[in-house]
Amino acid sequence: MHQLVHLKQDNDLTMAPEGYSHIAVDLRAISSNYKIIKNIVGPKVLCAAAVKANAYGLGMERICRTLFTAGCKDFFVANIQEGIAWYESMVGVVEQFKDPYEIDSSLKHCISLARIPPSSSSDCMTMESPRCYVLHGPRSPQEIALAQKYGLILVLNSREQFNMVLKHGEHYMPIVVHVDTGINRLGMSETEFKESIDELKKCNLLYLMSHLASSEEHDSSQNHEQRQLLLKASRYLPKAKLCLANSGGVFLGNSYHFDMVRPGIALYGSNPVPKDRSKCHSIMHPVVTLRCKVIQRKIIDQNGYVGYGATYPVIKGTKLLIAEYGYADGLPRSLSNNGYVEVIVNSDNVCSMNRFHGIGFDGPLRRYRLPIAGKVSMDLCTIDATTLPDDIFAKVDYVELINDHLTIDDIAKDANTVAYKILIRLGNRYGRIYYDL
Repeated sequence: MHQLVHLKQDNDLTMAPEGYSHIAVDLRAISSNYKIIKNIVGPKVLCAAAVKANAYGLGMERICRTLFTAGCKDFFVANIQEGIAWYESMVGVVEQFKDPYEIDSSLKHCISLARIPPSSSSDCMTMESPRCYVLHGPRSPQEIALAQKYGLILVLNSREQFNMVLKHGEHYMPIVVHVDTGINRLGMSETEFKESIDELKKCNLLYLMSHLASSEEHDSSQNHEQRQLLLKASRYLPKAKLCLANSGGVFLGNSYHFDMVRPGIALYGSNPVPKDRSKCHSIMHPVVTLRCKVIQRKIIDQNGYVGYGATYPVIKGTKLLIAEYGYADGLPRSLSNNGYVEVIVNSDNVCSMNRFHGIGFDGPLRRYRLPIAGKVSMDLCTIDATTLPDDIFAKVDYVELINDHLTIDDIAKDANTVAYKILIRLGNRYGRIYYDL
C-alpha cells in the first residue's frame, strides 16, 4: 500500500497543506531510475549520483537517503557548502560507518600528502560507507579544513588547488583530479597535469575524471576525442581509476563507463539523450508533478485580452482559470502563449491534490490539456479552459504543469530551455509532498 509522506525539507520549505500549490516527488521513481542506470553499467562499475543544487531542487535529505537505500554510495555536489549539507542530511547514515578517511595503521608514518603510497587509496576508503565528492574543489585553506572535518573528497581542477592541498591538507587526504579534455571549463590543462604527475604518483589519488561536453549527441566526434584524451592522461597514472560518464555518457556505451559513472538529470526523470528518445526515454520514470492551485475561475462577459501587453485575445464566453504560479516560482516566461497545463479528473469528475500517478484516485483518469493564455506574470498564470466541460470547470481546484504525461522535457522544449533549468527553479515558495513505498 502506498504511503503519503509529508516531511519538512532541509532548506526550510514548508509542506503542502490542502489548498496550496505544491510539488510532488515520487521517491519510488528516483530509486527505480538509479537501479535502471546501475543495471546498464553493470556490477563492476560504481554508479554515483549528482545531487548538487539541493538535489536538482528536489531536496537533498530525502533524495540522498532514497538513493542510498537504493544502493548508491557515491554522491557529487558542487561546492563545500553543498557538501556540508550532504553530510548533515546523511549524518545518521554516515555515523553507522567508519571514518571515510580511516587508513591502515601501516600508513601512519607518512608525514605529508605527497608521500602517501599510491597503493593506499583502496585502503583509505571503506567501500560500504557513503562518500561525497566536491566538484569545484577548495577555494581556500579553510575549505580544505572543512572538507577534512566533514569527510568530503575534493576534486582538484587546477595546479593552484593541488598546491593548496599539498600545503594545507592532511597527509591521508583522498583526492580526485579533474582533467580538462575539451569542455574548457573546470579541469587541469594538459600542461598543469603533466607538471603534477610526479607528485600525484605519491598521493592518495582515487580517480582521474573528466566531463563530457556533448554526451547528449551520440554522433558527436567530441565524445570519442574526450574519451581518448582521458585514456592518454591515465597512462601516466595507471593505478588511478577513471570517471567520465554523466547521464548522457551512460548511454554512449560500455567504453565510456570506466570505473564509475555519475548520472544526474536522468535520475530525476529527464531524458538524457533528447535527440534519440528511443534509447532511454521509455525507461526513465517521471519523478516530479507540479500541481498549481486554481484561485479563480472566470467566464469572459465581453471581448478582450488576457494579461500584460494584451497578447491573448478572448471573446465573450471564454473560460479562464487563474493559477497561483508564476515566473517567481520557476515557470519560464517563455511559456507565455506557448505552454500547456493538464486538468486530470477521475470518473466522478473529481480533481484532487492527492492524485499522483494514479495514487489517491479510483477508476480511470481523464486528461484535459489546456493552453497557457497571455504572458506568465510573477505570481500567476492564466489558462484558457474553454474546452473544459462546464461541470468540471465549475469545480476544478488544481492544474498540473508537470506530470507523467507533460514531462519536464516537454516543458523545457516548449520553453526553449533545458530540463535542468526547469527542475532547479521549481518553486521555493511551495512545499514538497514525497511519495514512498
